[in-house]
Amino acid sequence: MFIIFTIVMNTNVGESLQCYSCVSSLPASTPVDAQHALKSILYSAYNLPPVSKSCANSEDIEFITVLQSECSSSDHCMKISVKEQGLTFVMRGCQSALYRNGVTSTRIECDPVKSPSVCRCNEPLCNSSKSYRFNTPFFAFIFTIIISFFFQ
Repeated sequence: MFIIFTIVMNTNVGESLQCYSCVSSLPASTPVDAQHALKSILYSAYNLPPVSKSCANSEDIEFITVLQSECSSSDHCMKISVKEQGLTFVMRGCQSALYRNGVTSTRIECDPVKSPSVCRCNEPLCNSSKSYRFNTPFFAFIFTIIISFFFQ
């Protein structure tokens, strides 16, 4: 029974991966020249997802309105964040959709305290900081033990 359950839990034939897809808006006080400079830099390396005022804060009640994108099951969800002078800029999406052709991903570590931070994950909607990430084989093992205990 455990073997069958583990196989079923780890099979994702034809499944897709759901990721949040957004980019945070700049504060209204950002000078126009700075906005244009940032857009030029971003557009040279990234395909920008839709702007969302809730993108930077997954704890915001309106975060549930952020667009969700469907990615291939072999893709990764990403969260790129930069914190500077009290401002936070966040971009979320499927890794394959965010990077422009010919641009390779940089090896910046995923650390919410450091800036910049680039986090990758492969669970549904995991590019939200409040998402829980289960280790599926471990979760399947524990679940099977609990079920076996009750059906002895």
